[in-house]
Amino acid sequence: DQATTRWVDTPESARLAVDEIAKYKPDAIKAFTDGWRYGSAPDNTSMDAWTLKALTDAAHKHGLKVLTHTVTVGQGKVAAASGVDVIAHSLQDAPLDARTIAAIKASGLFYAPTLAVYEPVKPGARPPADPDSPRARQSRLKFGYALSNAKALFDAGVPLALGTDAGMTGTPHGASTQRELELLVQAGLTPVQALTIGTAGSARAMNQLADRGTLEAGKRADFVLVAGKPWDTISDARKVERVFIDGKLSYGP
Repeated sequence: DQATTRWVDTPESARLAVDEIAKYKPDAIKAFTDGWRYGSAPDNTSMDAWTLKALTDAAHKHGLKVLTHTVTVGQGKVAAASGVDVIAHSLQDAPLDARTIAAIKASGLFYAPTLAVYEPVKPGARPPADPDSPRARQSRLKFGYALSNAKALFDAGVPLALGTDAGMTGTPHGASTQRELELLVQAGLTPVQALTIGTAGSARAMNQLADRGTLEAGKRADFVLVAGKPWDTISDARKVERVFIDGKLSYGP
């Protein structure tokens, strides 16, 4: 889709595209580095390492973060070697090996697994008519890898951020963020860890921690009040009673 994205396939074209986009002062650069066919077909599957490295270097010269759409273990290693700032989506084609985990940790990047978009049967959705179909089995297998790989990276010390790929079918804005918190806990994290990732972790990933992400004097006063204890029971994060934006009540009595 050349109307909404830039197609780059050489280091030179990557640098030129970033320089042109930077004029519009974007918040970040999102690079679609692999997974157009989610590893199931050879065409449009991955961006080569030279192009991604050139793109990342050019973006960093403009002070821009680089996030990548990366869904395979092999490309996760390439993303780490290329200096990207955030891997968006789950590495889900296989379990992560120790060497790849070490490379990702050493790179200092953040990992946003967007588990909500990959959940095989989303909240409120009907289960597949044939749960044993090849597609249904593959979906469950990949989601299992997504959960275990998120936990493996977290346990290794890779910082996580919360994302959902909201806007995709069955992944609405707002509700999918609450579901992502629950899925992080399903992956093996504690409720406190999930809440921290969804607040301070995401702010830190985007260099916004000085302004938001924690409740501190001088920071943006964006917060919610819930009727429960989400630090004990993560689903209580759904029991929103009041929402404050910039210190002003925007929802609630």
